[in-house]
Amino acid sequence: MRGLTFDALHSANVDRQAAWCPDQTPSLSFRGNELAGETGEACNVIKKLERERHGWAGSRDTLEHLAEELADVVICADLCAITAGVDLSAAVVAKFNATSEKVGLPHRLAEPVPTAPATGAQAVIKDGKIVISIDVDALPLIVSGSCATNEILHGCWKVTDPAEFAKEVCHALNRESEIGTTPVHVMFDRAFLHVIEQGGEGIDQVSEAEFEAEAARLQKEAAA
Repeated sequence: MRGLTFDALHSANVDRQAAWCPDQTPSLSFRGNELAGETGEACNVIKKLERERHGWAGSRDTLEHLAEELADVVICADLCAITAGVDLSAAVVAKFNATSEKVGLPHRLAEPVPTAPATGAQAVIKDGKIVISIDVDALPLIVSGSCATNEILHGCWKVTDPAEFAKEVCHALNRESEIGTTPVHVMFDRAFLHVIEQGGEGIDQVSEAEFEAEAARLQKEAAA
């Protein structure tokens, strides 16, 4: 995307959707239907352009309208990737390069350089792991924003040494309670609950017997 990066689009989509749908996160099925609808609209414009090119009777359309619909397709594709936890930038590079390799062409895209979005924090799936990252250099801005909008941080605070502050934050995140949980566990529990409450995919409610059997199986695998 000339003049635009996947990271910039990703960050803007995340921020806008948080404001657009503050009380409910759209599901992947909704995003998929949205993408299909926008793709259909783009195809409809192309049909009319082709009709005009052939000189056939019927309604006409414009390249400007096609550009708008194609933009919607790209935006919706990114929203699908966000909802599914897919790194779209890395996926596009991998797919493009794999196709070039398959058909014997030399054209390759450079591997994307991981960067944090404008907010400085992101959660992505990478190499089979959920990776949560915050740019250390973004901590001053994040703390400043938290002081302005978050009731948890009382008073006004300024990060004077991001590197040292980052170490303290890591210690705090890894601090275990009396029952062995950490703030990271609590964060994931809240995320799990949100997914369940929103009817997210990939998880089902089971009976107590099924739960105990699955728990025993998982513990056995972990101990092996």
